[in-house]
Amino acid sequence: MDSMPSGRQSTLDYGLLLRRRGWVVVCGLLIGLVFAYAYIDLTPKSYRSTAMVLVKATEADRGAVAGGRTSSPINLDTESQLVRSAVVAARAQKLLRSPQSPAKLVSHVHVTVPANTSVLAISYQADTASAALQGAHSFAEAYLQNRVEAAKAEVGVQVKSLREQVEERQNELEDWTGKAASLPSSSSDAAYAGAQERVILDQISELNRRLSPLVTADLNPGRIITDAQLPRRPSAPVPLLYLASGLMAGLLFGLIVAVTLERLDRRVLRAEDLERGFDLPVLLKLGAGRRADARAAIPSPESPDGQEFHQLCHALMAKLGAAGRVVLVTGASGGVGTGLVAAGLATALARRGSTVALVCADPRSPSAAWFDLHRDRVPSHTALVATATQAPVVEHSSVDLPHLRVIAAGASGEDPSEIVQPEVAGEFFSALRGSVRYVVVEAPPISVAVETLTLAEYADVALVVAEIPRTSRGEVRESIRRLGRVGLVVAGAAVVPSRRVKRQQKNRQQPQPSLPAPLDSVAAPHHEVSLVTQPASTAGAVNERV
Repeated sequence: MDSMPSGRQSTLDYGLLLRRRGWVVVCGLLIGLVFAYAYIDLTPKSYRSTAMVLVKATEADRGAVAGGRTSSPINLDTESQLVRSAVVAARAQKLLRSPQSPAKLVSHVHVTVPANTSVLAISYQADTASAALQGAHSFAEAYLQNRVEAAKAEVGVQVKSLREQVEERQNELEDWTGKAASLPSSSSDAAYAGAQERVILDQISELNRRLSPLVTADLNPGRIITDAQLPRRPSAPVPLLYLASGLMAGLLFGLIVAVTLERLDRRVLRAEDLERGFDLPVLLKLGAGRRADARAAIPSPESPDGQEFHQLCHALMAKLGAAGRVVLVTGASGGVGTGLVAAGLATALARRGSTVALVCADPRSPSAAWFDLHRDRVPSHTALVATATQAPVVEHSSVDLPHLRVIAAGASGEDPSEIVQPEVAGEFFSALRGSVRYVVVEAPPISVAVETLTLAEYADVALVVAEIPRTSRGEVRESIRRLGRVGLVVAGAAVVPSRRVKRQQKNRQQPQPSLPAPLDSVAAPHHEVSLVTQPASTAGAVNERV
């Protein structure tokens, strides 16, 4: 088979995985949706309300922190932390008259600062809409009250400090004024005292200039520009968010389960499993097929399956060589897949002009029906192998395939393991080798019929049939091992989809017409072939009459 790039092969593998385990992924998605919906339904609803507070600078805000968001002397990052402080929380607790501790109340508060503004967005989350509204409003009010008191305290400290400085300067002024009055006006000391008086007066004037705005300052720290509103719908949980998360989690869970099932699955799921796991070349890969009639088992030469059988003939002839004649086709598991491959291979060889004998050695196979054969008209290969005295009519050919000889399977009640003996089987295959170019033996699975090992001793190469996906890897491994123990070379594998097998099984269940006439009195108007087997002493002499 042609090599395939690793990237393309990986993509193909994942595509096949999704095709086979897609139902697992879909179940994972549904489970994720169910859990997400249950979480949304069972999780307590929470509501959020937001109050917008415009923060104004006061006379107390002189020392602005460098690197603030705006040019205002107020650092809003600091103010947002003050909203969540214990002092503000204690004030909010009194306004709310809440039994919860300040620390618990703070856990419901979230503060943000809109870009390029002097606004604080104070949000409060609660179990009810009214509680969220009251919480947001109370924290906004508590923050503003705290700023007012903090500003008053700061201004009071500054006013007190400035007044004390003014009082000190006035005392100094009185001292220098007394000294100047006691000194002669023309003395240098009097001039110095007068200079000090002027300096102190300037200082007192500066202090009064700084004190005046503080005394008359408007201590408005800001106001609520948008009060908290009653929420109309819960803020959490968010249905869209949790449903999307549930879908993603379900998808991941489904993929993990699908990959795990794929790893644990011991069945042969695709042809590549045989090539990778057993280093066994896949010589035939049948399509699913669409026709449901009996003739669907024998593909036309122009069909894709007919081309597959044509390539299979080339591969097997290369494996057989000039002396090889017998190809054993056996299934790794039970089913009609072996009959499909054996009948198609024998037909393809006959169409090439070679004389071919198809030995249907599986009593459970419907191969005879595909060639218009009926078990009550054509004796089985088991009857031939068991008989070494009389020559029954055991072959059947048709006008469409004159080079093909079909030996029907035994009746379903026969036990091949008790009928087929190695000595007589050797005579049987010797006779076939002398009369036809190729012999295709359709043998039952080696795991359920010991006669397959007897047939394998007289075959040149074997072809193992795997029905996907019913055949397990263990069955393939065991078939290869047992065939190898009798020294038979396994040329390769054939892959048959189970859908095609099911279609053929439907045909198999259809009753075949019964012909009560005895075998020797049945006349075939357009064909008749007999293979004569002599007694054991003269085995090997074959007379063919067409």
